[in-house]
Amino acid sequence: MLCQGIVLLRSVFQTDIFVMPKMKTHSSAKKRFSVTGKGKVKRNRARMRHLMRKKSTKAKRHLRHGVVVDKSEHARIERMLVI
Repeated sequence: MLCQGIVLLRSVFQTDIFVMPKMKTHSSAKKRFSVTGKGKVKRNRARMRHLMRKKSTKAKRHLRHGVVVDKSEHARIERMLVI
């Protein structure tokens, strides 16, 4: 039974327990970002999908490694990941 955004569960003993709905993780965000042990958010670098012949070996090597998301974007991504 649903009652204005609050899920109403009936138990075996017919007592009403109010449970708030769970927050859902943004599906595309969970594929693009990961959280480190200290709580920082990591992302992969761009420009690694195509036109690789033009790029030097050194450039491709540096693009392989992920980087920590900028602090200005951190709160927005945390909301999407429901951290």
